[in-house]
Amino acid sequence: MTSYGTITAAISVKQASQHYGSKHNRNGKTCCPFHNIRQHNLNKYPSITVVDSAGSCVVGEVDYKDMNTLTVTFSGAFSGKAFLN
Repeated sequence: MTSYGTITAAISVKQASQHYGSKHNRNGKTCCPFHNIRQHNLNKYPSITVVDSAGSCVVGEVDYKDMNTLTVTFSGAFSGKAFLN
């Protein structure tokens, strides 16, 4: 068995990330620890378009905390930009 297999047999990845301070949403997803919740101050729930560094649209799960705060969660890491309107 690999080291990863030995560790995940004893503790789940979610449990390990929670031990280090990650917070998970109701679907069990978490934000990248290098990014934080974004405040946009548009006083509305904006639509969001996310594109990667190659210009392709990327789909993520949007969680509106309130009218001026949101989090977008993705299934994998990438580099790109978010546009709000």
